[in-house]
Amino acid sequence: MDALNLISQRETSRYVWRLLAKLVFIVIVMLPVFSPKYALAGMVVTDADLRVLPEYCAVRTRLGTDKTNPKVSHWQNIMGPTYVHLHHYCRALKYFHCAKREVNKKEKNACLKKALGQFDYIISALVKGFPLEAEAHLLKGDTLHLLKRSGEAISEYNRVISIKPDYMKAYRSKAKVLISLGQTPQAIAAIEEGLKVNPRSKSLRRLLRKIKE
Repeated sequence: MDALNLISQRETSRYVWRLLAKLVFIVIVMLPVFSPKYALAGMVVTDADLRVLPEYCAVRTRLGTDKTNPKVSHWQNIMGPTYVHLHHYCRALKYFHCAKREVNKKEKNACLKKALGQFDYIISALVKGFPLEAEAHLLKGDTLHLLKRSGEAISEYNRVISIKPDYMKAYRSKAKVLISLGQTPQAIAAIEEGLKVNPRSKSLRRLLRKIKE
């Protein structure tokens, strides 16, 4: 019986060691994936991207949330609590610009869907007072329009107008979507709504003249 117990203990020991060896292998292979350096690379916001994205993207991506850094502190004061989620907005901008540049339809749609996911994230995570809230909804609307989801795009533009009534881009974008749908009277109404807020808006007046020509 003792001999059998000894054999059993040895087999158990070998099994445990084999299991530990597998775990060590997994850790060695996968650890880089979860390291901070790899995490930054996984954001898909490269140095090349950062050169054309707003300054806050470089600060959030490269410097993180270290409050002792003056640049981080500066942008935290501007963005408020939503600063911690700001890298998602930067990803959204990266993918949105990618879609605008991409010629291949399949790749373009892939970029748009990724951008939409990141816009959805930042919009759901933002805290009241986030200065880019209206812009996030506007660009989400543009993304939806490019995905041919026009009704949802118009809803986003209406949301922008409710947040920031003097944001003329929202009226212009809404009007352009309505024009693409063949709803010219509604497009004119959207432009006139914007002109009531800012009668001097050159972009809206220009679009209105173009529609009426």
